[in-house]
Amino acid sequence: MARIRPRAARGQLAVGLWLVLLALLTVGLAVWVAGEIAGRHERENLDARLAGSLRAARAEFAGALTDAQLLAESLASSPSVQRALARRDAAAATAAVAERENPVALYAGGRRLAGSAEGPAGRDVLVVGQGGRVLGRVLASVPINAALAARL
Repeated sequence: MARIRPRAARGQLAVGLWLVLLALLTVGLAVWVAGEIAGRHERENLDARLAGSLRAARAEFAGALTDAQLLAESLASSPSVQRALARRDAAAATAAVAERENPVALYAGGRRLAGSAEGPAGRDVLVVGQGGRVLGRVLASVPINAALAARL
């Protein structure tokens, strides 16, 4: 029966412990690298989803601005609005912009005749009468509110 000498046994034990430590370090490094790769992949996916949402919101807001532009152009071409601005008739101007979905304001002679111009964005259309004379302007706004937030 062969007997292992204590010094040799300690050397083998030390080598075994170093190999186990090296294996644990290798596994730990592999787990860390895999976590970093997964985290980077998740961030890239999140960035792509956010960019897509931002593009959709931008397109929807552009649509809201287009709606405001069409409303302003429609009012500017209305004979009743043109008469109200030419006469600077606040009552007729108020009747023309009553109950609109978007805030609309009518201006003539440098002052507001009717409506409100709330909202950080809007579309402004000049109202031109006969002979090319500027009668006033129509400002249709896009308010930042719950309806716009739901639309975006």
